[in-house]
Amino acid sequence: MFSYSTLPKTAPVKIILHILRLLIAPLRTGWALIVFGMAGFCLNSHVTGYPRPDFWPYFWLLAADLYIVAALFSFLPLRWRLGVKGFWHGGMYLLGAVESFLYKRFYIIYAPTALTLCLETNSQEAGEFFSSTFKSSLLWPSVWPWLLLLAIHLLTFGASLWLRRHPLQWPQLKSRRTSLLAAGAGLLVAGFLLWQAPVWVKERTELGRFLFASDTGEAEKTSSAVFYSGPLRLVSAAKFYNLAQKELDRLVDNMQTLQVDSCDFRCPEIILVIGESYNKYHAQVYGYDKETTPSQKRMIADGEMVAFTDVVTPWNLTSSVFKEMLSTHSADQDGTWTDGVLFPAIFRKAGYQVPFMTNQFQKSNRQNKADFNGSFFLNDTRLDTLCFTYRSSKRYKYDNGLLRELDAPAYLCNLQADGKTLPQLVLFHLIGQHLVYSERFPENKIYFRAGDYERPDLTEADRQIIADYDNATRYNDEIIARLCNHFKEHDAVIIYFADHGDEVFDGNIGMFGRNHRADLTPEVLRGEFEIPFEIWGSETFRSRHPEVWQRILQAKDLPFMIDDLPHLLFGLAGLHCPQYDAERDLLSPSFNAARPRPLKGKLGFYDKIMKR
Repeated sequence: MFSYSTLPKTAPVKIILHILRLLIAPLRTGWALIVFGMAGFCLNSHVTGYPRPDFWPYFWLLAADLYIVAALFSFLPLRWRLGVKGFWHGGMYLLGAVESFLYKRFYIIYAPTALTLCLETNSQEAGEFFSSTFKSSLLWPSVWPWLLLLAIHLLTFGASLWLRRHPLQWPQLKSRRTSLLAAGAGLLVAGFLLWQAPVWVKERTELGRFLFASDTGEAEKTSSAVFYSGPLRLVSAAKFYNLAQKELDRLVDNMQTLQVDSCDFRCPEIILVIGESYNKYHAQVYGYDKETTPSQKRMIADGEMVAFTDVVTPWNLTSSVFKEMLSTHSADQDGTWTDGVLFPAIFRKAGYQVPFMTNQFQKSNRQNKADFNGSFFLNDTRLDTLCFTYRSSKRYKYDNGLLRELDAPAYLCNLQADGKTLPQLVLFHLIGQHLVYSERFPENKIYFRAGDYERPDLTEADRQIIADYDNATRYNDEIIARLCNHFKEHDAVIIYFADHGDEVFDGNIGMFGRNHRADLTPEVLRGEFEIPFEIWGSETFRSRHPEVWQRILQAKDLPFMIDDLPHLLFGLAGLHCPQYDAERDLLSPSFNAARPRPLKGKLGFYDKIMKR
């Protein structure tokens, strides 16, 4: 029969047995930390629904994290260990209870916007918040599960202290059997740690990159799944808040001395329509074989609209695109976007009304990480006041709801002064074809179905995704047409483009959504960085500004990147300021068609990659 006494008493065996006994030491000294930490995670996940839907992988990842913490605590001197553990557990219960209440009361979790709201609250507002919190009917339902868990924890702690002073008389196991049990437990722990090691290293490496990120764009690359627990979400929020404040301070400093030399308001109404996730090769006007853009095709045929053929975006992330697009700094210049100024502020200083209507970037404490990163500078009180005369406050399920903002009394009243209509630069930000595609159009707007696509290489579910995307594109075409119709009696020009594209099972890329890999290939650039760019002019605009319209027609095949959009807009408005550079103005005779077009922070250059 096998027993401990039969093992050879060699040095390697003794070392292995010693290591196995060490592996179970954290379980003896820190079992409560592990058990109640995992129980708190389950409770928090039950209340908030995070992480979803992959709960179990993160449950085991947390077990590995807590085991490591327990091991570290075991090295502390006994006189410190109890206090540090008490602080750890107290923080766990407090953070869990607070996040549970925030979710039940405001439907938010620890996020950058929630932290911003908290840190920018004055003493009076804080007092009123705490007063209303204690009166809230949701306080007790949020807190009592955590109090119950804490009570169980305290009972077990008391029981363990009692057992230390009054040890029970258990039957004595032979030394060799005890050693075998310890070795078996150590093997289980070793097996668990080896199982979790690849996942743990990957997740913690990504967390480390996030913690050492130097700007919000770099920090956003970290998957939200890394912050699977309340404390980690709080760490994420604090890091984002810190980076955002640094960028805001630099930007605000630059914008303290905005200067406009002159403005002749050549184009009194400029409407900038920003689409979302638009693969131009799913647009009929760019050669797609499905009728996804019938309205735009008609307007181009009637001479009202021009589709540009060589326009790219510097990023395939909305947040990064907005920073580059709204700043007068360009991606091929030294420095970062905060070294420029936001062009809406220059237009406002010149005398334009600048409404911002968005179906993504509302001022909300429920923003996710990407929305926060794309709009924290737009939602800053100082910059919001400098840039915009009107902000939409609702998020609509479909983009047709955003069209109602054009009839909002608060928007319309800003356009009149002394009986005259004021010039305006409208920023109209759609949700477009953003994932999930099937949610971007009403049921009565279904035009394409999975059976319309002869793709034997794809499953029916994949073909349905293509159909949903094309339906969203056709619905987007309807929104653009309605916008053009709204301004058809005005002296107005509409510029439409998308922030980036999406993969939709095109070419040899068998996926949908975006590909964030570092190696940029022509296939990725085609689907995600080449974007639709169209300019529509009303009949009044075309007749009053024939030279401008002629330049638009002549420029349709010139290479352009949307980080130079501010210069195009300055030229249209006849606005002269220190930031204006005619060589970056697509419609200027001085336009430099040879400027480099760097992608993803100069990770690659579009024209070089496409010439390979």
